[in-house]
Amino acid sequence: MSQKGKTTTDASEASGKDSKKYGLATEESIAFLMKGLSREFAKALERRLSAHNINIGMWDPLRFLWKEDGQFQHELQKKVGVAQPTLVTALDRLEKRGFITRRRSEKDKRHVTIFLTAAGKSLEKEILHYADEIQDIAEQNMTANEHSTLLKLFQKLHESLEEDSNQKG
Repeated sequence: MSQKGKTTTDASEASGKDSKKYGLATEESIAFLMKGLSREFAKALERRLSAHNINIGMWDPLRFLWKEDGQFQHELQKKVGVAQPTLVTALDRLEKRGFITRRRSEKDKRHVTIFLTAAGKSLEKEILHYADEIQDIAEQNMTANEHSTLLKLFQKLHESLEEDSNQKG
């Protein structure tokens, strides 16, 4: 892998990083650590949501609908970032609990629009604060400067991986 004309070894030497990362140890693997962190966030959220008969799979669709109600199902699926069958399962559960309704387009039967019900809208006040609560817990031993740096580093990781994903081949 080269970046701006440098080989991986050159880039590693320039940054002071060890260039030999074969079989990267789990405690040094960003992906492994982030996966574990994501699981911890999900467990903390799931524990809180369960009191409202909501599971973690329903969380993201709700959050996107609270931001913008009346979305096409296929657009919501892209935003949530899950496979269509996974989203359909979450939407089925939300509909069964009375939090959403689905409306099929009269013009194009393939298009389904998802709307929050009154109960779905009021649920926001009941559970959205859990996101802030869990983030506050996660950040309790972090300074504001560390938080800002962490967000910048996450953005750099995202940009690098997005660039790699966009490369052909």
